[in-house]
Amino acid sequence: MSSEAKRGMISVLLCTLNRSEVIASCLDSLIAQTYRNFEIIVVDQSRDDRTENRCREYSDERIRYYRVGFTGLSRARNYGLRFAQGEWICLGDDDAVYDSLFFEKAAEHLRNCGREDKRILCGNLRFLDKRDREVLGYGPYRDGQILNADAMLQIGASATLILPAGLLKEIGGFDTRFGVGARYGSGEESDAVLRMMKLGADACYLPEMKVYHGHSDDDASLDFNKVYKYYIGLGALLKKHLVCGGNAGLFPKFARATAGAWIKWLTGDAKQRKIYRCRIAGFHRGFARYREMPSESRVVRTKRDDTT
Repeated sequence: MSSEAKRGMISVLLCTLNRSEVIASCLDSLIAQTYRNFEIIVVDQSRDDRTENRCREYSDERIRYYRVGFTGLSRARNYGLRFAQGEWICLGDDDAVYDSLFFEKAAEHLRNCGREDKRILCGNLRFLDKRDREVLGYGPYRDGQILNADAMLQIGASATLILPAGLLKEIGGFDTRFGVGARYGSGEESDAVLRMMKLGADACYLPEMKVYHGHSDDDASLDFNKVYKYYIGLGALLKKHLVCGGNAGLFPKFARATAGAWIKWLTGDAKQRKIYRCRIAGFHRGFARYREMPSESRVVRTKRDDTT
């Protein structure tokens, strides 16, 4: 592909594992984007053919499908990143539905900001109630606001992010110790964002970049094991960047995850106490387990040891 064709292109890294029942809705919403200069790199870690069969139903040449023989979200994203040709990276989520203007709003801002090679975009995550009505999502910030590290950890949901491809590759992609299926079960996108910010990137909130991400959880439907794993990742992330990395801007998040969580546990009802017990236990486990590793662990693999 020529450099001119790549200019302004958005590469979607859509990594999936046994989600054939939802990925079509995500793909449909991406194909319906008003901004047309994009590619979709599907990295399928499934053990059966259902996801592949669903992806093969699409004739759109912008969808590029890869089947791999490993699991782990960060590892899959690094694998897809090797094939990405765009200037910007969208971290697609297989159960998210993207507003048709999502790419349009992102590209418009990046064309005019003057910092497109070091600008991270954070969109607006929206939820639906059980009747598929929109409810308030994340994003209590003003349009165009530059976000600090603490704010990014508050609202920087993976599915809403647009990242500069060059800078993402410069930092070596995603730390494969973080994320679903890894030692620390979340935080891979936050870790990458924080490392890019350390190299001079800034993050901007655009509320018109809307992403719909399933239904809002209530206490009865919460997956407590998922909550526990998420907070393992958060504990490790803050150990890496606050304690080992000296990013003092993350102290408010640390205070909420420790003292704040204990206060909620002490003052909450039975359901809240169960939730915060999972959060506290996961956070302390991740914080205690994290150890600094050589920089080689964060470099995108170049050896083709995976199946396609």
